Amino acid sequence: MEEDDFSLTTAIIMMYFDSFLYMVMTWYIESVFPGQYGIPRPWYFLFTKSYWFGEGDNRKTDFSQNKRRNCEAVCIEEEPAHLKPGVFIENLVKVYPHGKKLAVDGLTLGFYEGQITSFLGHNGAGKTTTMSILTGLFPPTSGTAYIMGKDIRSELSAIRQSLGVCPQHNVLFSMLTVEEHIWFYARLKGLSEEQVKSEIEQILIDTGLLHKRTSKTSTLSGGMQRKLSVALAFVGGSKVVILDEPTAGVDPYARRGIWDLLLHYRQGNH
Repeated sequence: MEEDDFSLTTAIIMMYFDSFLYMVMTWYIESVFPGQYGIPRPWYFLFTKSYWFGEGDNRKTDFSQNKRRNCEAVCIEEEPAHLKPGVFIENLVKVYPHGKKLAVDGLTLGFYEGQITSFLGHNGAGKTTTMSILTGLFPPTSGTAYIMGKDIRSELSAIRQSLGVCPQHNVLFSMLTVEEHIWFYARLKGLSEEQVKSEIEQILIDTGLLHKRTSKTSTLSGGMQRKLSVALAFVGGSKVVILDEPTAGVDPYARRGIWDLLLHYRQGNH
């Protein structure tokens, strides 16, 4: 019987190679076909310069020119020239594939740094759909949006480093304490342990929840839970924060507290 050169070492090497290959394939397939939620990348995204090095300054110059052109074409109120745009939505269209429902129809709109802008409309007007597109939950059918000068279609990973979101319903874990929630979201934003410690203290002071730091969120009142959810959107120094009905379902006192919190953060105090 001839000697078999196959050894345990060879098997282990093959297992490592297969694991690496499957990991790369999973990452690529999820990038191109993210499923129901997420913005798909083109199949050739690995071969684009923008994926590896980001968009250049030329694209940002075009963005400024497009903003002025759209302002002259469709805006009733003149765009503030002295303010830097935090979010600029350009001819955004969203058609849901099931039933071909038109949710957003050619929306062009600008939001500016240092301002709190309310997005108003009746039920079914497309407010939540627009916010879902801005946060990368749904891809736009056509058009795009720029957040801090970055295109949501190709630079969403970079955008999320400075983007905070508070959905309509509280995203809190009943078994975690207030302090643990802040730690969890701060670490998701990539803050170091030292930065997390100062972030926890600052958020607790801002929300007035110092005395509740070790309490589980399930024991908090509805107003406290909502205030914590809003504050978590600002963790990590978020420069653009999207809030979906931040004061819905809370009493007038808690609503006033949330407004004061937003005004405090608008001044750059976080």
